[in-house]
Amino acid sequence: MLPEGYISPKTERAVRDLLRKRAHLVRQHTAQVLSVHNIMARNTGARFSGKRVQELTTQDRTTWWADEHPSDDEKAVALMDEALSVAHELEMHALAERLGARLEQRPCAAPTTLDNPDVLSQREIEVLRLLATGKSNRDIADVLYISLSTVASHVRHILTKTGCANRTEAAAYALRCKLTEH
Repeated sequence: MLPEGYISPKTERAVRDLLRKRAHLVRQHTAQVLSVHNIMARNTGARFSGKRVQELTTQDRTTWWADEHPSDDEKAVALMDEALSVAHELEMHALAERLGARLEQRPCAAPTTLDNPDVLSQREIEVLRLLATGKSNRDIADVLYISLSTVASHVRHILTKTGCANRTEAAAYALRCKLTEH
């Protein structure tokens, strides 16, 4: 049986192999440029030409990546905040204590509200304390004798003023700032 296709003479095989390798590298490079182009477009909305992507220096890419992605430290704190909330919900007190102690070692993201009452009102501090104990808006309304919409408004203001994204982060903020000790 005869082979199909062309069999290069021994003298031309090295050149053939180099050309194949070059073609493979060009395909890889093109795929990487397109990948970077798509990532930057998806994350920043900016459109770069393939040539501009190739011109980006390592420093440009590092700076862009750092601006667009939170540090590992920030991710770790967010995950610990979430774990703390789950530990409270599941009444895993030992784990909650360890996580709380670990989070307390970090500096407070904003000035402590007890030292700076202009950041949160006294009522917002009361709501934050109850929120940090895992109470729902309905429970907070019952304890403070205020309406449910007022509680929701206080929670919104707390999240805005403290820079927290959700109730879990607000609860962790309260623990870090020692607002739950009263």
